[in-house]
Amino acid sequence: MIYSVYGYGNRTVDLGVVKHQHCCTCERERPFKIVLNYRYFHCNWIFSWVSQKQYYLACDICRRGTELDTQEVEKSLTQNPIPLIRRSGWLSLGTLVALGVIGSIIGGMGDRPTTVKTPYTEQTTPGRSSSPSVFPNGFSSLELSED
Repeated sequence: MIYSVYGYGNRTVDLGVVKHQHCCTCERERPFKIVLNYRYFHCNWIFSWVSQKQYYLACDICRRGTELDTQEVEKSLTQNPIPLIRRSGWLSLGTLVALGVIGSIIGGMGDRPTTVKTPYTEQTTPGRSSSPSVFPNGFSSLELSED
């Protein structure tokens, strides 16, 4: 039985406290964190890709804050906070398809009949008028199977 489960998911990644500042909601001095929210689509939870991401500067207590420019934040990061399987899991699907195609090509090479060109000489049998196919160069094709 073959089944396919597909869908989407949302994840939030806490990138740590970057500064302390006044929070308008809490009305106090609070630690602020950079938080990444991202959405991904998946097929069987393995083959996935990120469809949307946004960074926020959010209060550690009330979780309210402001959106940050994605490109500016990513320039300052040392590594990508999204796990490899989420951001490029679709590459594993492409790799599996490519390996399947290559495997079927390599596996099918031994099953091909060998074609040998032989000079054609017309032989007629009394009462029969069958002749093999003849190519313009005077050769006919003969298929041999490898046993």
